[in-house]
Amino acid sequence: MNLMKRHQDKIYYEGSGNNPLPMYGIAVDSGWMPLVDTLADKIAEIDIDNKVRFVQIKEKFGGLRFYTQFVNLNIKENAKDKELWDAVCKLISEAETQSYITCEVCGQMGKLRNKFRWMKTLCDDHTEEYRKTRSLK
Repeated sequence: MNLMKRHQDKIYYEGSGNNPLPMYGIAVDSGWMPLVDTLADKIAEIDIDNKVRFVQIKEKFGGLRFYTQFVNLNIKENAKDKELWDAVCKLISEAETQSYITCEVCGQMGKLRNKFRWMKTLCDDHTEEYRKTRSLK
């Protein structure tokens, strides 16, 4: 099933109603989609009151970045909200860390490549393909 449909309650939509376009969206290659999907599942398990929304999911400096919005969260006065905040931040950090060893394109083992004025996390095969398609030496 499509990630956006499975986790539609976790994706922030601009405006009201059933706007089909996310505010910023998910802008990552398919190799990282399992990381995104797993994170959304884990957050859904602990976010009983549906307070967490993804605003943007993208690649930055060769790694995954998750931008979130917390709805009606009071971490200073509510211990449960503080626990949720801490747990979500930990899960996001784990997914972002995992992205640095996961090829963005295919999801196999990869590593951060930053020799050619670009930073991407790729396996050896996709590094060569990327290098050839961009005329890099």
